[in-house]
Amino acid sequence: MCKKLCAVASLLVILSMSAALYADNCMTETEERVGWAGEKFVRGATNLASGWLEFFAKIDKNVTEKESVEGAVNGVAEGLVWSGYRTAAGACDLVLSPFAAIKQDEKPIIDPPTLFEK
Repeated sequence: MCKKLCAVASLLVILSMSAALYADNCMTETEERVGWAGEKFVRGATNLASGWLEFFAKIDKNVTEKESVEGAVNGVAEGLVWSGYRTAAGACDLVLSPFAAIKQDEKPIIDPPTLFEK
């Protein structure tokens, strides 16, 4: 009788530990998804706020790579396009960030993800 009681008690202890381990794994996955949604929100806010800086960054890049007049003209055109693209990507990331908890393996819309990650 004592052996059966010890066996049942041991089995209950083992089963209770496995439930706690499973709950710990579920919480970790949820935290990862929430972290991904937060990362997407911050990236979107950063791109939305700093999209206009892309204009000046492209002018500077083109002037240093090419001759000054050609670089300035190309830089203005490229800067207008890229600043609009970065601002639109930021708006999309900001609006869609709550849904990132559902699908967390998305790639950023624009590369580099923010203007400051070059």
